Amino acid sequence: RHYSWLVTATTPSGRFAYLGFSGLWTTRWRPGSYRRSKAYGITDRPVYRPGQEVKFKFWVEQALYDAEGDSPFAGRSFALRLRGPRGKKIWEKVFQADRYGGFDGKISLPADATLGVYYLQLLSRPYGGVSFRVEEYKKPEFEVKVEAPAEPVMLGEKFQAKVSARYYFGAPVTKARVKYKVLRTAYSGSWYPVTRWDWLYGRGYWWFSYDYTWYPGWETWGCRRPVPWWWSRPSGRPEVVAQGEAPIAKDGTLSIPIDTALAKVIHGDSDHRYSITAEVTDQSRRTIVGTGAVLVARRPFKVFAWLDRGHYRVGDTVRAEFAARRLDGKGVKGKGEARLFKVTYVKGKKPLETLVRKWELATGDDGRASLVFQASRAGQYRLSFTLTDAKGHAEEGGYVFVVTGPGFDGRDFRFNQIELVADKKTYRPGEEVNLLVNTERLGSTVLLFLRPVGGVYLSPKVLRLQGKSVLEKIAVTKADMPNFFVEALTVSGGKVYTEVRQIAVPPESRVLNVAVLPSRKEYKPGAPAKVKIRVTDASGEPVRGSVALTMYDKAVEYISGGSNVPDIQAFFWKWKRRHSPRTWHSLARWGGDLPEKTGMAFLGVFGWSVANEELAMDSAKGQGGDWGARKKAEGMLGAPMRRAMKSKMRGGGPPPPGAPPTGAPLPESADREFAGGRGAASETGGKPAAAPKVRKKFADTALWVGFLETGKDGTAEVSLTMPENLTAWKTRVWVMGSGARCGEGSVEVVTTKKLLLRLQAPRFFVQKDRVMLTANIHNYLKSAKKVTAVLELAGGTLVPAEGEKLEKTLQVASMGEERVNWMVRVAGPGKAVVRMKALTDEESDAMEMTFPVLVHGMLKTVSYSGAIRPDKKGAVIEMTVPAERLPEKSRLEVRWSPTLAGAMVDALPYLASYPYGCTEQTLNRFLPTVITQKILLEMGLDLSEIRKKRTNLNAQEIGNDKKRAAQWKRWKGNPVFDEKTVKDMVKAGLERLASMQCSDGGWGWFSGWGEYSWPHTTALVVHGLQVARENDVAVPPSMLSRGIAWLEAYQARQLQRIRNGRKDPKVRPWKSHADNLDALVFTVLAHEKKVNSEMLSFLYEDRNKLSVYAKAMLGYACNEIGDKARRDMLLRNVEQYLKEDGENQTAWLELPNGGYWWRWYGSEFEAEAWYLK
Repeated sequence: RHYSWLVTATTPSGRFAYLGFSGLWTTRWRPGSYRRSKAYGITDRPVYRPGQEVKFKFWVEQALYDAEGDSPFAGRSFALRLRGPRGKKIWEKVFQADRYGGFDGKISLPADATLGVYYLQLLSRPYGGVSFRVEEYKKPEFEVKVEAPAEPVMLGEKFQAKVSARYYFGAPVTKARVKYKVLRTAYSGSWYPVTRWDWLYGRGYWWFSYDYTWYPGWETWGCRRPVPWWWSRPSGRPEVVAQGEAPIAKDGTLSIPIDTALAKVIHGDSDHRYSITAEVTDQSRRTIVGTGAVLVARRPFKVFAWLDRGHYRVGDTVRAEFAARRLDGKGVKGKGEARLFKVTYVKGKKPLETLVRKWELATGDDGRASLVFQASRAGQYRLSFTLTDAKGHAEEGGYVFVVTGPGFDGRDFRFNQIELVADKKTYRPGEEVNLLVNTERLGSTVLLFLRPVGGVYLSPKVLRLQGKSVLEKIAVTKADMPNFFVEALTVSGGKVYTEVRQIAVPPESRVLNVAVLPSRKEYKPGAPAKVKIRVTDASGEPVRGSVALTMYDKAVEYISGGSNVPDIQAFFWKWKRRHSPRTWHSLARWGGDLPEKTGMAFLGVFGWSVANEELAMDSAKGQGGDWGARKKAEGMLGAPMRRAMKSKMRGGGPPPPGAPPTGAPLPESADREFAGGRGAASETGGKPAAAPKVRKKFADTALWVGFLETGKDGTAEVSLTMPENLTAWKTRVWVMGSGARCGEGSVEVVTTKKLLLRLQAPRFFVQKDRVMLTANIHNYLKSAKKVTAVLELAGGTLVPAEGEKLEKTLQVASMGEERVNWMVRVAGPGKAVVRMKALTDEESDAMEMTFPVLVHGMLKTVSYSGAIRPDKKGAVIEMTVPAERLPEKSRLEVRWSPTLAGAMVDALPYLASYPYGCTEQTLNRFLPTVITQKILLEMGLDLSEIRKKRTNLNAQEIGNDKKRAAQWKRWKGNPVFDEKTVKDMVKAGLERLASMQCSDGGWGWFSGWGEYSWPHTTALVVHGLQVARENDVAVPPSMLSRGIAWLEAYQARQLQRIRNGRKDPKVRPWKSHADNLDALVFTVLAHEKKVNSEMLSFLYEDRNKLSVYAKAMLGYACNEIGDKARRDMLLRNVEQYLKEDGENQTAWLELPNGGYWWRWYGSEFEAEAWYLK
């Protein structure tokens, strides 16, 4: 604690270096091993309704690489507990684990179960659990997708994005309206071939080659290495390109035209992502939302090349793979030529390629091609593959690799400063890693660290290279699973270079392959079905194990937002060691410009000229997806040019051609209840209607098997009768074998018909209501059909409306859809049975569903109100008692309050009693009390009398009044009722704020030595004092004026920074634009009529860079100073984030707060408050 450290080095000639006088983090080297006990939970589906049954399965196992046999938890008892959304215990039971550590069961949810997320948890080690949702939901009947064009989209072209709506039973949604919005953002994507262990190590974990940016053309044909996850890539804010509303086509699609010409002009140095959100409302009046994206590239496609090994020896077989892919991931079919070049170097630097061999290759529909050849001679090679697609676009992909041989030391070739190249993607215990160490400096010394973990190292092995390369062998042991690291360090040219390579040793024997094989892909409702499960290990051998299987309606995932069960193999086996380099060295130097001085900067060959600006743009375009290089190139541009370019993209683009204007009224679709629909009528010739089978057996879960064991052949089979829902069914299978070997698989099947009926009704009825029942009839037969639609009602609770016919005839075209409506009255409470039929001469369909009918008035309250005037001692309220009420369920409740304003009082004791300390909290201790008290006094209320007589100030609060009173009576008192107490609070608060005010007039977070003024804190306090002054608080004028003066001075400094940032070149200190804090300060000063027009101009010009919170504040300030034009534009800017839910009668601002939600301007509540102001 009292010492520092110092390392020195001195040569015989007197050269001296040192390292030290800094913090040094040290700890012990711990290689780590994987031995984890885990509990894995499954439910039969992710969401339920109240009163339904939850089926579950648990496996409790120990993940250990060499474990065999039964689970160590076999035979043990485990207690399970179900907790509701509020943490309340709902259910608890003890289970005994089988030989696989598994147990299963079921839980019946209460009929009045609270909606929300439930958690089923293990109460003993190793703990763990599974969550699910309980919702009152109506399952969607169709899904919405957004599809990219079949052909690749080039930047600058026009394209059509297709919105597709299809029912879960496979047919298109033919009559619907689509509301859509298109957003554009810059896009930078990378791709690596899919391998078996990507789920454990990440995509591209094995990528052998390095980024040879020094190699001519590599930026075009090369493929960059995977970027570590902690390297952030900034992304710009989305731009609204188009929005509108239109009817869907007969095939269930809508094409949205999008023009990328403007993006090419202004943002031509990057690829782009066009995100489309589509809301589709079909004839059942149900709205489903779908999202998708179209990627727009500067190049038609990219060719990737890679090899099966990192390096080769003479005589080895080289297996090369190529993939031609569009930016959206689709393969490109074409013809191409592969060429192998031997690489030599002119004067040791410039590569010279000599053609060795070439092959004619073609890619298939998946864009893939492969090549096998022998490595005949040692050396450095480049394998190139150039593909030409059907439109004549030609693109090249390449890969540089090394073939070693006797005496190979790499001295004749060029590499990066330090490289570590493994010979294989993965290894098994007992194998050797042939690690090729390459350096650029001839005769380098390399420190090779084996198995570093978490920045902690063992002693290195010193490699003294004769040339540039050396082959190092590393033995792999079982303790190395699932991975270990190798790190190398070398010094060259006065710089230190480090490189880390992860060696993957996957737990192959622990992950099982699970195939799910249904007897058919498509079933009729109520048809018999079978599902076969086949389980094999990594070598393809059958495995015996415990199986859990569920088949549920895929539509419920729309309600839940996806699955609630994690991937089982990742859950048990996704553990790996982590390491990142930690290096201290004396060559590290940093420097900066002197304060207030302009630093040296690159001026270009001819100074700041158009030629250099164009050169910078070309350089940016050539960098591909390297955002760092683009930023560097952007820095070469003059500030005026950058501002001009960026300003072009402010504001949204026009809607696509042919789209209706936003806000235009929608045409009403006519109900085709009778004959005369589209399509020619089919002649039945008097044929009787086909008798329908009434579908009434509907389910959310078609099949659940909590325990099933595969046989010696690794297979098992289950049978079921398909439910009568017309939908897609998702089958998921999980398997647990001995030693925690596990895996999962899934498949989807559908139940459908050629002619089908969809019954549309509310989830329940209420007595005396008039309700429209709807049948959507779909015809997928080969010809148009004359359909008789029949409504049958049972139970006596529903009766047809006056004049309503229960049987109607209509024409439904082939591949068409029509809607039939019936108006009914709800006659009384009980159960309503609704049966609908669609009858034709070829095929018919019918559905029957039962609904609860609620008593009229149970959920309704009739309210009356009145007031006792100051000159009266009482009042009379007259009310009408409903003649048809149910006396046993009727209640008269009378509440009274001295004033509704009393509801504001409840929170004040919390504010006054909390131990505040900082500036902001000191202000908020007394200010809300002052505001509330003034309102009460202005109403002429006697506060002392209210304090004596109050029973429940908030008359609008529901619940037991005695329990509510006990809550607020635990406080000794409420300061709002005592004017003297409030005056004392104000006086103490103002005195403390005065003592906390810094000598320069501003405020910091606290007071005392070393505190200095902060602009946000100062603006907050000044704004609070302004509010206090308006509520008759005697604020010391000097305190307020000094704070305002500090804010004016701060604003002036920020103005100068913005001016400096717009000079060419920039002058320090500078900033590129007005920010959120500037908006806050401007708003506070504007309230004092101190308006700086220049700052207002900057804020308005840079409003797209402001948060929604700041935009709303600035709009309010513009209103105060009478600038209505800017106010209205800011309101429009804010309202692009406005979301409305008509069904739930709510509205909110959807803030783009992904990166700053925790900052003061990221609060959605305060942003919405300023917007409402």
